[in-house]
Amino acid sequence: MIVEFQISNFKSYSEPVALSFIACDNEEVTNNVSVVSLNDGTTLRLLNSIVILGTNASGKSNVLWGLKDLLFMITQSRTFDFGYRIPCYRPFVFDEVSRFKPIEMRIDFVAGANRYLYTIRYNATTILFEELALVAYGKYAPVFIIDRENGPEYKFTIGERYQSAKLDSVYKAILPNQLLLSALGTRQADGLQHVYGVLSKMYVRTVNGTIDIDGTNVFVAEEILKDMNNEVFKQLARMIHIADVGIDDIHMVRHGAEEFSFPDSVPLEVKRTVIDQNRWEFLMKHGDYYPDLRQESTGTKNLFAIGALALDTLQKGTVLALDEMNLAMHPALFRFIVSLFHNPEINKHNAQLLFTTHDAFIANDSCMRADQVWFAEKDNQGKSQLFSLQDFENIPINTDFGNWYMAGRFGALPKFGDVNYILHGKG
Repeated sequence: MIVEFQISNFKSYSEPVALSFIACDNEEVTNNVSVVSLNDGTTLRLLNSIVILGTNASGKSNVLWGLKDLLFMITQSRTFDFGYRIPCYRPFVFDEVSRFKPIEMRIDFVAGANRYLYTIRYNATTILFEELALVAYGKYAPVFIIDRENGPEYKFTIGERYQSAKLDSVYKAILPNQLLLSALGTRQADGLQHVYGVLSKMYVRTVNGTIDIDGTNVFVAEEILKDMNNEVFKQLARMIHIADVGIDDIHMVRHGAEEFSFPDSVPLEVKRTVIDQNRWEFLMKHGDYYPDLRQESTGTKNLFAIGALALDTLQKGTVLALDEMNLAMHPALFRFIVSLFHNPEINKHNAQLLFTTHDAFIANDSCMRADQVWFAEKDNQGKSQLFSLQDFENIPINTDFGNWYMAGRFGALPKFGDVNYILHGKG
């Protein structure tokens, strides 16, 4: 589970901002909170979901982009070649200093009943700083530290509990643009693989121009559902059936490469792309008819993707982050999926959901607590700020926050100019 996620000098966030999943000390709407027991005897009260609201281009999606980039580097940087430019270097570019400064990301999380703090700082070519620390008994104990911020004479430090030739040998094999934690995902080194495993299982879906729903559904079929005997598939079929979208059942077929035929002139790479994009066939049962999922509405296709991701996340007890989660989806259905993370009978493994939306009314009807509602807002210098309802005084933990937000009580709303400007250029 995530305790807190922090970014600095990333995209529209020039200054450090932190998104906290720590629940405030209040016993109302307790189903939205998980109590996590740690090996040091302490407990954490962590939120099962957080929503970020804000206008277009306010920076709410950039929080998810930060988490996605961090997870990408953790899972993929071990494959970077020497001299390979780090693709996740996206600094704040609207001043001359920040555009060349390092990005910093920090995630405070729970893995195997232990609490860890993982920090990285990097520029376009180099991981300048990487640290994994264990937080226990009120103390901060480094597992390892790599410091390249003072030039070629960089330092590597291993915590006392983790001294080993194995960890040292893994460190010596990584390049300056690779994370040690990424390398630990494929090599044995004192059981730290479980730390990598927790982070690598988190899933983030962001919007970059458009959401590739069809591509997500192929990913869902390949990586999550796999076949119709999978328990997540069975749950998804039942979810879609009760969602009242007119679908009685789902059938899923995986076509082998031998079932496709191409003219000899078609390049091999093109053949592979076509096969990958069309390998899976999803048939939606409407009475006696079985149309393909591609013929369904955008909302139904999005329900298929999000439903599978949510059910898989709930089963594994990991983290799901979704940008514009309610795209083309009925508000009641949107709230239903969010509510799954607040249902202790379904969310038995402390899964978490982080999402952005323009549907502020998700914060009504006791669906969300005040500490679950966050806002992103951008100033006239292009800098985003991130703040919580808890930053406002005298806000009750449980009320219809959506109505208050739409009334402008918390900011983070669009401000429109004079409509005459559209016609006359003035007004």
